[in-house]
Amino acid sequence: MNIFILEDNQTFKDQLMNIVICWFNKQSLPYELMLSTSNISDFLNYPFKKNSKNIYFVNVSAGQSTPYGLKIAQTIRRNDSLGHIILLDETAIYTTETYKYRISALGYIIKEEFVPEEIEGYLTYVKEVNTFMKDHSSDLLIYQQENEIQLNTSDILFFEVDTTDRNKIFVHTWDSKIKISGKISIVSLKHPDFFRCHRSYVINTRNIFRLDSYGKRALFQNGKSCRVSHRNWTKLKKKLFN
Repeated sequence: MNIFILEDNQTFKDQLMNIVICWFNKQSLPYELMLSTSNISDFLNYPFKKNSKNIYFVNVSAGQSTPYGLKIAQTIRRNDSLGHIILLDETAIYTTETYKYRISALGYIIKEEFVPEEIEGYLTYVKEVNTFMKDHSSDLLIYQQENEIQLNTSDILFFEVDTTDRNKIFVHTWDSKIKISGKISIVSLKHPDFFRCHRSYVINTRNIFRLDSYGKRALFQNGKSCRVSHRNWTKLKKKLFN
């Protein structure tokens, strides 16, 4: 796993790193400290890449303008839709602000209240997510005109009917939208994780971050969303939680 830390309190940063290192040693897992700094520019200029093994610890109060750390986390999320962001702060005052930045943070740690088990729990979660993705990944061949494209199913969020041409569909991935020939009814049969959630959509249930019951939408960590019909809403919930 790859560790990134933005924290200006050296005592807390040392304490955090000690917990992280001890956890990896107990698990006998490799890790790499990619960046550990109190300098905001180091984070803003870092060439972040999409990787589900990236773990970011970001101080919400970093910078002169609080909560500037949330803007930094937002920048990270724009470049890495798969990484795991854990926010650090002195108080919980900004916990309700995170949704505005579409950060999809894994956790929010209050420095004065946290216990080592809290950080260990987040690391364990990331480990289990990556193990699951490795065990359940598979390739899907799709065709775009004369070209054959190979996609890993873990990269697919959902399929959408092209309303201008019912014989075409869009494949939405973490960072792209690909137009291909095909029928939405056939796509739902290609993989057990694909579910026909709407007459115009087939969703990859493994990549759903959360459900918006008010708007009847499935949300993903990168900010994308997919409509779910009222008729299929209950069916989708059963598939996810059973």
